[in-house]
Amino acid sequence: MVIFDIFTTLLQGVKYTLLVSFAAFFLGALIAVPVTAARRSRYAFVRGIGTAYVELLRGIPPLPWLFIVFFGLPSFGVILPPIQSGILVFGLVGGAYLTEIYRSGFRAVPNGQVEAGEALGVSRFYIYVKILIPQAVRTMLPLAIAYLIGLLKDSAIVSIVGVQDISALSLVENRSSSDGLLVFIVASAMYLILSVPIGIFGRWLGVRLTGRRKRTPEPATVTEAVMIR
Repeated sequence: MVIFDIFTTLLQGVKYTLLVSFAAFFLGALIAVPVTAARRSRYAFVRGIGTAYVELLRGIPPLPWLFIVFFGLPSFGVILPPIQSGILVFGLVGGAYLTEIYRSGFRAVPNGQVEAGEALGVSRFYIYVKILIPQAVRTMLPLAIAYLIGLLKDSAIVSIVGVQDISALSLVENRSSSDGLLVFIVASAMYLILSVPIGIFGRWLGVRLTGRRKRTPEPATVTEAVMIR
């Protein structure tokens, strides 16, 4: 009965944990698109900007960034509520990590396809959309889902600035309960309940994509794409 009461209390924080995690992941996935393009640019200056973003955001832990956004920006007149601050910080940091995931996906595709397309006069945009991205996604998706699981757990940091997620409610419950250990066991179990299905989906997706790669022909080569365009 005590466990049920604790679970019911902590359940109220699940929506905030999921909101911060998925909203930040979506924001990071969007940010990673132009940053990946910059990292793969022909121009050294543009590549340098993309590299600087990735190294800066990955080189500093999310907690200092959260303090900068939540406590530092008000000094410049920019005040963000706790949830928005958490989403922004993890979205920016996630953009850096997802950029590297996107790049690993593109690196898995032979460079000869880009060179062949350029030799045939095909635009890089067409090569990316029709040739590279469909193949790169097979590598990107399982890695991105694995990152989402890590983000789900790391999102507990936002409790420090007042987001009433699972971690924040477990701290509150611990102060008002004599079963402190039980509270944190239930909180850990809730994170496990949320992350395991995502992990199972990621493994299923990886197996499915790998199986499809073996069962079906590869996407059209550059030459075939030009012929059917």
